[in-house]
Amino acid sequence: MQNSSAMNYAIIITGSFLFCVKGILVKELYKHGFNAEEILSLRMIVACPFFLFGAVLMIRSFHKITRCDFLWIILLSFLGYFLSSLINFIGLEYVSVGLERVILFSYPSIVMLGGMLFQKKKHSRKQVIACALTWVGLFMVVVDEISFSGDRSAILFGSFLIFVSALTYAGYLLFAKPVIDRMGARNMTTVSMLFCCFFVFCYNGFKNGGQITGEFSNLTIGYALAIGIFGTVFPTYLLSFGLARVSSSSLAIVSSVGPAMTIILVACLARQLPSFLQITGVLLALVSSTFSNLKS
Repeated sequence: MQNSSAMNYAIIITGSFLFCVKGILVKELYKHGFNAEEILSLRMIVACPFFLFGAVLMIRSFHKITRCDFLWIILLSFLGYFLSSLINFIGLEYVSVGLERVILFSYPSIVMLGGMLFQKKKHSRKQVIACALTWVGLFMVVVDEISFSGDRSAILFGSFLIFVSALTYAGYLLFAKPVIDRMGARNMTTVSMLFCCFFVFCYNGFKNGGQITGEFSNLTIGYALAIGIFGTVFPTYLLSFGLARVSSSSLAIVSSVGPAMTIILVACLARQLPSFLQITGVLLALVSSTFSNLKS
C-alpha cells in the first residue's frame, strides 16, 4: 500500500514538473517573435494527434458518456485547460518563470478555500494560518521581483494574470475529480484535451486569422515539440491519473513540489543564485502550502 502511494506521488510530481518546465520553453519562444496564442497553437498542433489516437482507443466507450458529464467536460476544458493556459502564457510575457512558479504555489490554498466554500469541508485554525503564510511568501517574492526589474506595473499585471491562471486551475482540480471518477482518467483527459485543441485553434483563427508568424527554425520547432509532448501530453495524463487516485487537495499539495524544482532548474540554467528574499519567500510558500492540507 505504501509503495502504491509512493508511486502515485511520484507520478504527480513528475507531471507537475513537466507542466512547470514548459514555462522556460515559452519564454524562449517569445524571443523568436511568437505571441501567446501562437505558442498555444503550436503546443496543441503537436499534442492533438496524440489525443486523437487516444480517442480512437476509447471510441467504444463514447456512448457511455452522459450528457451531464459531456457538458462538464466542455466547461472544465475551457476553464481549466484553455483559459488557464492562455492567461498563464500571457502572464509570462511580463514576469520571470521563477515568479510565475511561485505564484502558482497559491493554488493548494485556493483548493483548500474552494473545498470550504463549495464542498463544505472544515479546516483547522492551523491550516488557515498556513494558508495566510503562503500569501506572505508570495508577497515577498513579488516585492523582490519588482525591486530587481524596476517595472512595477508590468510585474503586478503579470502576477495578477498568473494568479487568475492558478485560480482557474484550482477550480479544475476541485470539480474535475468527480467526472474523472465516473469516466476514468484516460477518457476524461482525452476528451477534454480535444475540446481544448478546438478552443485554441478557434481562438488563434479569430485573433490571427489562423496564422503563426514567429521565426521558425530547427530550434523553435524543437521547443514546440517539447512543449506539445513533454509539456502537455505526458503531464495531462499523469496528473489525471494521479487525481483519480488521491483527493484534489492532496494532488494540489504534492504537485506544488514541481514549481520548487523548476525554480531550482531556472537558477541553474541562468547560473545565478536567487536572492535571500526569494529563497525565504519560496520556502515559506512551499512549507505553508504543504501544511495547509495537514490534518490536526
